[in-house]
Amino acid sequence: MNGEEKNSAKEVDLSELAGNTAGQAGEAEEKPRQVALSSLLKGVPRGTFVQTQASRLAKQLLAAIIVLTVVLLIMWFATRPGADFLNALAGEQTLTCKEKVDLLDSARSGHLNHFRSVFDLMVAGLVSLFTLLIGYAFGSRETNNTNTGE
Repeated sequence: MNGEEKNSAKEVDLSELAGNTAGQAGEAEEKPRQVALSSLLKGVPRGTFVQTQASRLAKQLLAAIIVLTVVLLIMWFATRPGADFLNALAGEQTLTCKEKVDLLDSARSGHLNHFRSVFDLMVAGLVSLFTLLIGYAFGSRETNNTNTGE
């Protein structure tokens, strides 16, 4: 694919989107208009220094929250007690099926409770920090606008 084919693939024929065809009587065929992104953003006010820095930090913090959540889920699944845990715990003792199921159930519930408490701590801390950061950055501008009468 050369450069012209790539550009033509990106162009959108507005008359086709509106359901118009070139064969309709009395309508001239219009070519799609290409608009630069910078011209679309001319009327949008830029954020303050605090807002841009806070949004940059918020993106990094959000990425850290996602990575930590995925790592925590992988650790939970990888360290989940299984049959080898039962064999190591029982040792030379012979356990009935009901005892094995009860032991495995209690080990798994303890394991889940431990990771749930770590996850709750992480969510309570990091997500509240994220909302605090975003609220300060974008709420401070709203406060300044109402004080100045804008």
